[in-house]
Amino acid sequence: MLPCNRKNASSIWSMMTKSGPGLAKCNLCGQEFKCSKGTSNLLRHVKANHGTDSSVRKMEESSGTGSMPTKSEQVEGPQPPKTMGLQPTISATLTNIAKYRPEAYKKKALDKRLLCTIYRDMQPFTIVDDAGFQEFCKEMDPRYELPSRRQLKRSLSTVYEEEKSALVDILSRVDSLAITTDSWTSVNMESFLTITAHYLEPLPSWQLHNVVLATRLLDKDQLGSSAEGMSNLIGDVLQEFKIQDKLVAATTDNASAMVSLVKNFLKVLHVRCFAHTLNLIVKDSIKASAELNHLVDAVKKVVNFFHKSAKATVKLKSTIDDLGLPQLKLCQDVETKWNATLKMLRCYCELHRPVTGALMALGKSELIISDQKVEEMRHACECLEPFKEATEMTSTEKSTSLSKILVVVRQLQLYLTTEARKCQLTSILIKSLSERFPSPEENISGAASTLLDPRFKRVPFSDNAARLRHEEKIINMMRPLFVADDKQEQSHAVEIGTAPPAKKQKSFMQSFVERVKKIDDAMPESANGPRAEFQRYMSMKYPDMTEDPLQWWQEHAPLFPHLSTVARKYIFIPATSVPSERLFSKAGELVSKKRNCLKHSTVDMILFLNKLQK
Repeated sequence: MLPCNRKNASSIWSMMTKSGPGLAKCNLCGQEFKCSKGTSNLLRHVKANHGTDSSVRKMEESSGTGSMPTKSEQVEGPQPPKTMGLQPTISATLTNIAKYRPEAYKKKALDKRLLCTIYRDMQPFTIVDDAGFQEFCKEMDPRYELPSRRQLKRSLSTVYEEEKSALVDILSRVDSLAITTDSWTSVNMESFLTITAHYLEPLPSWQLHNVVLATRLLDKDQLGSSAEGMSNLIGDVLQEFKIQDKLVAATTDNASAMVSLVKNFLKVLHVRCFAHTLNLIVKDSIKASAELNHLVDAVKKVVNFFHKSAKATVKLKSTIDDLGLPQLKLCQDVETKWNATLKMLRCYCELHRPVTGALMALGKSELIISDQKVEEMRHACECLEPFKEATEMTSTEKSTSLSKILVVVRQLQLYLTTEARKCQLTSILIKSLSERFPSPEENISGAASTLLDPRFKRVPFSDNAARLRHEEKIINMMRPLFVADDKQEQSHAVEIGTAPPAKKQKSFMQSFVERVKKIDDAMPESANGPRAEFQRYMSMKYPDMTEDPLQWWQEHAPLFPHLSTVARKYIFIPATSVPSERLFSKAGELVSKKRNCLKHSTVDMILFLNKLQK
């Protein structure tokens, strides 16, 4: 029997494979069908699930009687040349696959995930126009058609409004909140103001949250003077989120415009950024220390030499290997960041031996720094290291920070006067610290937050008169809340058992607390009222330094129903404006030279949504 002509075979077999007697399997989805009586059911499957109208019509026209391939067509061995165009290629087949309809659940889900990727990872909207990304998406799901940039931006507005509405609802149940704010300048030399909000979840939760409220353009022509303009802008944002009556504190840097903003316009508790103040102390001290400046200049010359010479870099690497040391790199200084100077000095101290060996081998002995100078460098690093640690500890967004300020200031003073090696830098740091923090115990927000942090309480205070004044203020704030009843005695008898804390490595702050915890400055006992509740709190055992004070309050709030209410007004306030400053780097990525045409409103929406994803 002669083999049948290939022209009579149905083109459906470009998408199906014979899987057994009278059976066919779909090449695209793997589903199996009976086809002993023809290929009509195969065509129906392709039309319903994989094909466009035109592609299916071509298959129907070419199927003829819808016959199965003959046995002669299935014989292995050389086959006559196939006519071009009868069997579509895989890529052609994929092209003909029906795309998801705009209203399809899968299409909407993928669009939403793509938009989330853009604002979460700060990707440009033009990513949908990139050929490589388009091919990647096509390979992942050929039925998915990428939305246009315009469609994505419309969706961004929709998602922003939904999330903003949800946040407004959450904030409506919050009793009080604090903000941080700072300004920054884009590559287009436009000034923006970023505002973040910090608050505790409604009771019974004590979970701390922080969100970006807005990033708005500072148009001085429209907003007037700097402080007044920022005040108007912040007022508008607070009204948008319906929280103008809930604001209790604002944390900013030390710029005069920011100080005026809070004092004359916002009129709430003002916390000056602790990290910014520490930065000023260290930068001014480094600049004033001739000895340290000389060392910094010497190290800069060495670092620049190795960074500009490939031969010198190779020699340094080989010298490090010869000495059996880990491969480290010399770090360059950044004049605007003192911690970069500290990092440069530390790196050099670790690489002093191989650097000296490499310089001698390269005939650059004039760059060699003596062992004595390196020892002075190590002492300088020891003086500066606590300031770096203090900055990191108080710049957290996930836990309380304001209560740490007084502890950190006292610890720095103690370290510099008793433990640090005496040198010019030490003396300058001590003086600068005293000038920047002449009376750290006078600030009500910081003092109250410290007293109401169960890890610290009265421990950091050296001025008993100031401490007693703040304690009286706290007790007076409790009086309107206090109602004496039988439950008072019952709550007095409650005991909460806590397992002994696991031993952990002593931290910078814990060593301070252990040193001064021995001071017994208990208040006299009182029988009733707010003073008795306050005294019971003060008599509680100190938790471990690593314990979260917010978690402590959540567990112990039933014991102190009125004091815990006062604690919720202070303990969540941020010590630094770093939350706003951290956004600058993200904003810089967003408003880059490649994407400097983004609308101001788009920048605002992306930064708002980006923070919610963290």
